[in-house]
Amino acid sequence: MIIGLFLRSIKTYRQMHFIPVAFNNQNKMINYIGDNGVGKSSILEGLDSFFNKKEYNVNIDYRTVHREERLPFFVPIFLIEKENISNKLKETLERLSNYFWSVDVKELNKIKPSVAKDFKTLRDVYMSYKDTHYLLILGENRNNKLHFGFFEALREKFDNPIIDENILDEIKNLYSYIYLPVEANAEEFTKLETVYMQKITGKNIRKEIEKCLPNIDYLNNLLEKFINEISDNMSGEYKYKPIKQKRNKIENNDLISLIIENYFKKRTLFKSGVKDKKISELSAGEKRQALIKLIYAFLYKNKREQTIILGVDEPENSLHTTKCYEQFEILNNIAKSDNIQVITTTHWYGFMPIISHACAHILTKNDGEDEIIFDSYNLYDYNREIKQKKKNRKVSINYHLKSKNDLVQSIYYSCIGKDSYNWLLVEGISEKIYFEYFLKEDVENLKILPLGGIDEVIKIYNFLCVATQEKNDDFVGKIYCITDTDQNTHNNISPSNNDRVVLKRLLNKQHSSEQTEVIEFTSRRTGSTSIENALNPICFKETLNKMNFKYMDKINIENTSGNTDFVYNLDCKDLHDFFKDNNGENKIIFAKNYVKLMQENSHLKHIPSWINDIKNFFIGN
Repeated sequence: MIIGLFLRSIKTYRQMHFIPVAFNNQNKMINYIGDNGVGKSSILEGLDSFFNKKEYNVNIDYRTVHREERLPFFVPIFLIEKENISNKLKETLERLSNYFWSVDVKELNKIKPSVAKDFKTLRDVYMSYKDTHYLLILGENRNNKLHFGFFEALREKFDNPIIDENILDEIKNLYSYIYLPVEANAEEFTKLETVYMQKITGKNIRKEIEKCLPNIDYLNNLLEKFINEISDNMSGEYKYKPIKQKRNKIENNDLISLIIENYFKKRTLFKSGVKDKKISELSAGEKRQALIKLIYAFLYKNKREQTIILGVDEPENSLHTTKCYEQFEILNNIAKSDNIQVITTTHWYGFMPIISHACAHILTKNDGEDEIIFDSYNLYDYNREIKQKKKNRKVSINYHLKSKNDLVQSIYYSCIGKDSYNWLLVEGISEKIYFEYFLKEDVENLKILPLGGIDEVIKIYNFLCVATQEKNDDFVGKIYCITDTDQNTHNNISPSNNDRVVLKRLLNKQHSSEQTEVIEFTSRRTGSTSIENALNPICFKETLNKMNFKYMDKINIENTSGNTDFVYNLDCKDLHDFFKDNNGENKIIFAKNYVKLMQENSHLKHIPSWINDIKNFFIGN
């Protein structure tokens, strides 16, 4: 994957810049946010030039003053698994990688301290990969000559013996870059014979056709014989001869071009419906949706030998706010596939609270300077980072508020009209996994959205209460916000004037037949309760055993209701610590394993009765 970039004199970037890409190996969706002209698209265009052998769009200053110290270059920072590299490259790459892993930052400070600091920070994050991955800083200048960007001034320290220029092509061949610019022509992009579509499908159509071709020599001999017979019949007075400077035989490419032209030109992409529409007849926003869904259909969970890098300029372009969430959700799902990295530019902040295995870089320009500043967020724990940045006074504008506003608008507008969504807003990813199993088949158009904690659910609920306080007969979707019951007191809960927007919490009944129920959030009844307190105890134990939990004897799981409703007394510090381990991932892994066991074993299947309260909210009038 690409974890960073060095570039200079490329479009918006006049000076040498370090461009952050991924925070860690889990950041497979990278998003650049900022105003027009700040340098977002320059990154995606530069990648297109680098991987697809296109001319670089150089900075306007360099066009007028060709100074050697401003020579444009574009140099990615690669993190590549050693086992993916052929033996003929290993010796050279090992030497290069060892240098980049170990170079002293004091040497780098002499070149440009701010860039040296950024590189060291990035390298420190990935240092645990040193034994299994190559760290490679390889790129090119505008003349397509091998270049090391920030490290070019130190080249003599690692370029001995001289590195073969062809090594860059070998590295490029490990990747396939697909670029969807804002102005992409949907009709042209979706033609199956185009280079981008061949990259997306994973097949080289020309090579596939070539396998089916007849013996080309036999065909040429047959045609030559036919031509000679015609000449003989005209007694040599007239004859067919090859046109001067033209090939006189058919080649495979001639036949392939004819086949592609005559087969694919008769087909175009349609949107299915009561009356199918050509893609050329769709609105600009519908075309954008079609392109992303087409890419998703080919890329999602389809393994590729090459690493796919998908660059999408403004996925939300020309889309109504209603559709922005869905567009980013599709791209996020693409990024979950193996060997795929998704990089977007956007003006829509609404994805920031909801996509966890991703990062966001907010770009701003220093007033009166050439430098472009990157304010970066690891979205796995976005809300904690926002709090920390506010504490350190590192947030220049309230992106947190803007991200909430954009998300609320998307949710609100998606609830209007006949094709409206229903929303279940929950605390975390593990809750989403359980609710998808419990509800997906029964509730139509249901979107389940994890928000990262009880405080975030309350905030979004309060925003939605403001948005829905005025009556709107077209608001037909429903929004159910649900949280655990914790030990803290939560005040400032907005009253909802719309019965289609509710906030509830889970609570174990106390001093009665044990079960879990859903109650009004503002109820004074309390008692620490999480969704894990309302799961099937047998399946719960089976799941822990499957995950090799070491302290089964310490867990006190009581089933006192005797039939369908189960409550857990999980007063076990080891279990709580287990769920918190691995940055909280164990809780998510547990949820996945729990649902899988439910699906595979009929005797373990159990839908808690409190789920019916939520289900009835959605399916009732």
